[in-house]
This record gives sequence, structure tokens and C-alpha cells, in this order.
Amino acid sequence: MPIDQYQRFIDSLLMDEIGIERYLTYIVTKVVKSMADSVPDWN
Repeated sequence: MPIDQYQRFIDSLLMDEIGIERYLTYIVTKVVKSMADSVPDWN
């Protein structure tokens, strides 16, 4: 999902006043550290 589409989706949720007071968005720009073999894949 493109960032602008995501932002419009979040804005629509906030405007619907469904109880969301604040939210945080983290954007990953590059892989910094690979996952260890012992960490489960949650996909």
C-alpha cells in the first residue's frame, strides 16, 4: 500500500471518531539487522 493511501486510510479512521486518539507510524527504509534463526516468522 502506498504511503499516501495509508495516510488517507488512517485519516478516515480518525475522522470517524471510533475511539482512536493517537497513532504512530514507523516506516522502514532499509534492513538494519537480519532476524536470528530462533525468532519465529509471524507472517
